[in-house]
Amino acid sequence: MMNTQRVKKIVMFLFFNISIVNLFSIREANAEFITELTVSVTRDSDLNFVYSYSLMNLDNSTFLASALSIAVPLDASITDVATPDGWNVFYSPEASDEIVWETGDSLALLYPGDSLSFSFKSKISPGVSIYNINGTDDEFQSSSVVRGSITGPGVSAVPEPSSIIPLGTGLITVACYAQHRRRRSVR
Repeated sequence: MMNTQRVKKIVMFLFFNISIVNLFSIREANAEFITELTVSVTRDSDLNFVYSYSLMNLDNSTFLASALSIAVPLDASITDVATPDGWNVFYSPEASDEIVWETGDSLALLYPGDSLSFSFKSKISPGVSIYNINGTDDEFQSSSVVRGSITGPGVSAVPEPSSIIPLGTGLITVACYAQHRRRRSVR
């Protein structure tokens, strides 16, 4: 059975490694759709987290990027969304767990060798988010999707009241079981 210190070390090790991976640009490839998505997270004067993403369609890509979606918690409270010219943003905090930027304008597509910037603010601190980048060939005959993970608004640190009761019950049960085993081994 693992002790508490060992579990803490493993959790910290995993968190540290996930954080380090997200500090560097993540390059994903899918067929001939080759993109690079990077993120910078800063704080503004109101203590909001500012998530700034740069999407690059690499020179050797044969697809044009037409959409970017990033998973966000329902309570992300996203504000001040920056959208490139010719792109639309879709975000509904009541109904969706993602923010989506997309374009239907052939002049606004992200061509190989070009990059675009997207950003938003959130009160939620950084965590790991899933992203999708959609692309199409220049004749709109085929499409491709690049998926990956990157830093984005994490899960809110404040648990919902309905989750506190099961958590407390579980902790009490574990404590009682540990005490029972200790008493049994003493006999």
